[in-house]
Amino acid sequence: MSSASGTWITPSFGDYFSLDDILTTNERVPCKIELPIPKLGSLDSSSKEEDLKPGTKLDLPYWLAAPLLSRRIVSAEVPKVYRETYREILGADAVAVDLYRLQPQYYKFGLLIQRLPVSDVEYVNNSLIEMTKM
Repeated sequence: MSSASGTWITPSFGDYFSLDDILTTNERVPCKIELPIPKLGSLDSSSKEEDLKPGTKLDLPYWLAAPLLSRRIVSAEVPKVYRETYREILGADAVAVDLYRLQPQYYKFGLLIQRLPVSDVEYVNNSLIEMTKM
């Protein structure tokens, strides 16, 4: 995005009163628990355990996943909508694909995912670049 003066405007994340930011940071990130987390077993609806055990896979909202990732308590994957298979689907007939159905906050969430320490972040970069070309 650029303004009339030609300077770049970056989207704001963390604006407390922005409904867009609230919706974007509520989007889910696929995560795997790396360390035991006591008393949070209720986050995993498929388990009756009181604690979260290493290896448990959960989809966590971005606002929770980001600080856990920075502390290496969880590891994360790129959400499937940004992976190569979805890029191929979008590239085949982008006009017929409803981005809102795939990912309601596709562009803003993609920018947030790029900030996370995930191994396949180039998929997100490529997806966003390809979608802006169409």
